[in-house]
Amino acid sequence: MYVQVPPDDPTTVYANSQMNNLYRYDWRINKSKNIRPLALLKEPPLRFNWLTPIHISPHNSQTIYVGSQYLLKSTDRGQSWQRISPDLTTNDPRKMVDSGGPISLENTGAEIHCTITTIAESPLAPGVIWIGTDDGLVWVTSDGGKKWMNVTRNIPGLPANTWCSRIEASHFDLGTAYACFDGHRHDDYETYVYMTSNYGQTWKSIKGNLPFGWVNVIREDPKNPYLLYVGTEFGIFASLDRGESWFSLKNNLPTVAVHDIIVHPRDNDLIIGTHGRGIWILNDISFLQEMNPDILEKEVHIFKPRAAVAFYPSSRRESFTPPSFAAKNPPYGLGLTFYFKEKPKEKPEVSIIEADGEIISQLSLPAQTGIIREYWNLQFVPRNKKGERISPPLTMALSLPLAPPGEYSLQLKVNGQVYQEKVIVEPDPLINYDAEAEKERFYLIADLLGLSRLLGQVTTSVRQMRRELDDLRRQLQGKKELIELNRKISQFDARLKDLEKEIAPSLNILSVSREQALRGGPINMLMLNLASSLTGYPGMPTQTDREQLRELDQAITGLVNLFHELLSAMSSLNRELEKQALKTMKIPEKIKN
Repeated sequence: MYVQVPPDDPTTVYANSQMNNLYRYDWRINKSKNIRPLALLKEPPLRFNWLTPIHISPHNSQTIYVGSQYLLKSTDRGQSWQRISPDLTTNDPRKMVDSGGPISLENTGAEIHCTITTIAESPLAPGVIWIGTDDGLVWVTSDGGKKWMNVTRNIPGLPANTWCSRIEASHFDLGTAYACFDGHRHDDYETYVYMTSNYGQTWKSIKGNLPFGWVNVIREDPKNPYLLYVGTEFGIFASLDRGESWFSLKNNLPTVAVHDIIVHPRDNDLIIGTHGRGIWILNDISFLQEMNPDILEKEVHIFKPRAAVAFYPSSRRESFTPPSFAAKNPPYGLGLTFYFKEKPKEKPEVSIIEADGEIISQLSLPAQTGIIREYWNLQFVPRNKKGERISPPLTMALSLPLAPPGEYSLQLKVNGQVYQEKVIVEPDPLINYDAEAEKERFYLIADLLGLSRLLGQVTTSVRQMRRELDDLRRQLQGKKELIELNRKISQFDARLKDLEKEIAPSLNILSVSREQALRGGPINMLMLNLASSLTGYPGMPTQTDREQLRELDQAITGLVNLFHELLSAMSSLNRELEKQALKTMKIPEKIKN
């Protein structure tokens, strides 16, 4: 069945079912209006294919076409219809008899024959319309239907009555069109794909090296006249030379019939419809549109990336009831696509560079041939007011902010060579971007990252202290005569435990003290909460954000001071151990605050 949405009105949907039960659906009120065209009772009925084509004019979204044995046109969204063609089928009476019997008939709609199966109006000029039928005919009109020309006999090597599965009018040349045919209903599994550049006066096969399997759909790329896509019964293929040669776009797509193809006009994604109501999307096909023989001869090439939108992910899905199906989101961030003719000697290194020349993000690519795509998640480490970038500990690496909108440089280093390209980060269109507010927010995040790193250093050093103390305890097992030394060790152990309680991460908010629970958790959890507040929403930080950062600064400074006091106590213990000729503990380094 067909579903079509006007490009300028996403609240309207045209759809049909068998026998062309055509309706116009209004998403605003969740109601549909039946707009199925009908013949007069004194006329023969209109014959509609099980998959009756619906076509919205590329020149006027109020104009729609559907096909029966005639081409039917509405200029008012289906309120009224006119026939703009004679019967364009073979009108073979042998194919228009009742189905089923002898006990009961079975005219469900699948048995209807001699019908139009595909419609394509040229996007270059209104009134230039191509149609194909299920009994193998191809017609074209250049005057909106006043005169039709049957061009079927000009198609070489096409068996008679072969179902025309799709016609595509070119986006670049008025006389150019593409057609594909499906003969499997006659046990003909050959591949039939053709192109004309003179309104159907002559056709040539562009089957090329396409593998076995009939073709369900062909599309011309809207940006590259040499780039074609076909969907066959077993997958999807593309051509960079108008059908002279083809290659598979399978990737992770299962072996499945591809019934429809479209290039999203805004996002430039390749979208396919597969048998079984599947929808698959290949994100950002600009690399295919840019590809040409010269690029394939290069050792290395960076394809121009699509601008990335730094949007803030969110969800409106309700959490407590079984959710309706939703597919995975596309990878977040800036898609980076590269071509390597030969396998690199080492892993290629990619850097994202700010306007001042400083690297803000890096990633490595696999050392392999062909086309490789990786994503930069748009996160970066902001500078503090001193101009420093403090590398975050692992616990804070996921709480980094998104890079501000602007132009960046993409640098690729491979085999001793350096390649560069410009990349763009755009702001979330739903958010009013305030550069000064973002600058202030970045400063607070940078200070928080510094505190997190400082807390991480204290945590690491305290754990080292614990290991040294545990080793000492094992060394002193059985030496009960060292009463005074054991007493001092116990005192040190108690002080160390107090510090551990303050800094040790807790994975369970319910296991903390009542006061900590009321305040939002231990210090490490408070830092994560503040990071979430600062990075999860753009704009000026709140007064509470600022106050909490100041208090965390004071608290962590206090923890550093307590740690330094323990260092002194540890040194005193080592002197006691030396007196007893025992192995001393390794003292952690002092932390620079």
